[in-house]
Amino acid sequence: RWGRLLDRVMIRPLVGWMTAWSFDRLRIWAETGVEPEAWTVLAFWKPGRPRASRCVRKPSNGLVMDDAPATLDALEAP
Repeated sequence: RWGRLLDRVMIRPLVGWMTAWSFDRLRIWAETGVEPEAWTVLAFWKPGRPRASRCVRKPSNGLVMDDAPATLDALEAP
């Protein structure tokens, strides 16, 4: 009972934030060449810092497969 509440209120949002922040670090690395180890969560004054808020966590239209590339239609069904 308490575990479900703790999971919904604290654990899932925290893990979601950490995942989004990590992916933004990887994006910065791919785009600029700045390695992820060079960034810290405490560098809040740097404008180009990794930010979890840049990552979209839910599809904008509500359906995941609506944004899938058209090339998926050409694949054989498993």
